[in-house]
Amino acid sequence: MGTRSCAAIIKDDLILMVRQTYKGNTFWTLPGGRIEPSEKPSDCAIRETKEETGLEIEIIDLVCAFFNETIDGLYYCYLGRVIGGKAELGTEPELSTDSQELKELRWFPISKMKNHKEVKRVLAFVREKQIVTKCRVLNLWS
Repeated sequence: MGTRSCAAIIKDDLILMVRQTYKGNTFWTLPGGRIEPSEKPSDCAIRETKEETGLEIEIIDLVCAFFNETIDGLYYCYLGRVIGGKAELGTEPELSTDSQELKELRWFPISKMKNHKEVKRVLAFVREKQIVTKCRVLNLWS
């Protein structure tokens, strides 16, 4: 897979996820994908979110960055805020119509996704930030 960047988009106690099939496995994940050569991880999260969800976002903060053995590369996750667009399942421009990996787009109640490995990191980050900057975090998704 290589180095990957994604965005967590939370609004009204919901988190946006995409259902994707990759190498025969289907799973729910945060919108994101491979970082292009000379692309910043934050720019990749913005681009991939637009491609996969139709939403334009701005980056609020870096949630985490670490080496991920599963993808054999660096994994970046950002907290994003919607600034435009309409939520609809996108396509991957490098894949043909019959080989698209994106299957579904859905807003999930955070309470139902709190044990998802990616969402757990995001929730821990948001909790930590609320302690430090309560007013700022409460206004992130308004």
